[in-house]
Amino acid sequence: MTTILTTHASEEVLRIVDRSIALSKGEIVAEGTPREVFSKVKLLDSVGIQVPQIPMLGYRLAPERPVPMTIEEGKKVVIEFLQQKHPATALFTQPTLDTRKGEVILECFDLSYVYPGFPPVEALRNVNLTIHRGEMMAIIGQNGSGKTTLVKQFLKLLKPSKGKILFKGNDIQRLTTGELATSIGLALQNPDEQLFTISCKKEVEFGLRNLKLPEDEIKSRVDEALGFVGLQEQWDTFPFRLSFGDRRSLTVAAVIAMRPDIIVMDEPTTAQDYLGRHRIARLGKRLNEKGHTVIMITHDMNLVTQYADRTVVMANGEILLDGSTSQVFSEHETLKKAFIKPPPIAILDKELEPNGVPQGLLTVDSMVNALTEVQ
Repeated sequence: MTTILTTHASEEVLRIVDRSIALSKGEIVAEGTPREVFSKVKLLDSVGIQVPQIPMLGYRLAPERPVPMTIEEGKKVVIEFLQQKHPATALFTQPTLDTRKGEVILECFDLSYVYPGFPPVEALRNVNLTIHRGEMMAIIGQNGSGKTTLVKQFLKLLKPSKGKILFKGNDIQRLTTGELATSIGLALQNPDEQLFTISCKKEVEFGLRNLKLPEDEIKSRVDEALGFVGLQEQWDTFPFRLSFGDRRSLTVAAVIAMRPDIIVMDEPTTAQDYLGRHRIARLGKRLNEKGHTVIMITHDMNLVTQYADRTVVMANGEILLDGSTSQVFSEHETLKKAFIKPPPIAILDKELEPNGVPQGLLTVDSMVNALTEVQ
């Protein structure tokens, strides 16, 4: 059977297909085997198609030689690069981890949740989690692992079957809807389930009017929020005339206008291409830099490794790993239990440990920087 797969997932394409066709603006820009197509690094990058990590690393280190496609080929390129740069023993600058954390802002204690049914489904099992102010955090895991069920507890959209949640030391069950709305914001996986008014302006205004804020304060916050997500020229546009990516940005604007301490972005990359995924992730990072705690639920490991400082791995309603993103992605055996594959750079980094390459590298940029800063 001939199988045709349309996808943005370049890493998977490289691994499983026999032939690739790259499209841009309705035209075929590259065609051939994965090796032939993904060797065209500059072309793919120029049209917004994500180049897999190993080919990009090879191109960055040795643009004059054939681009590597596999972990083993990438390893050869790195070793040759090191030998040419420093034939003797290479001395690497070991990365230092910033372990500073803000005050505890949200805590979960022995949290369990059971969906009623025949049979009932235990979606969370005795989850304990502490979240600090100012963290940029990712929660990852397969479908059904409990990620969305967990964050819905934060907003009282679901009531725990057992356990409790404290926000700034207060049991959230005692907080009003209004208090929660200004404390924790949620941008849903599908923005079309969240948008319902006749214009972008009214979408952002809705929550603010429920708070009975003064008119000048409402206008100021709407201006600020729409400008932050790049929709300042779309005040009167009907939300469903926006692109999917802009509709997602509008839901983020509606959330940040409430100025919550915690912002949860549930699968922000759904139906987004490479550029769209990074646009949303950069929005999250900018919010984090402004002091918000940002929690991103995603299946996109490239985004996790580039933007999240801390990562929580869930499986079967439990937390399997919780730590700095570099530490979590070094736990290859535990990740297998959650059916999560580390990004190729993380696998290559482990392979290069005997060569003295610093461990915990997850992105092309971090590995190139480590290799080129050899003393």
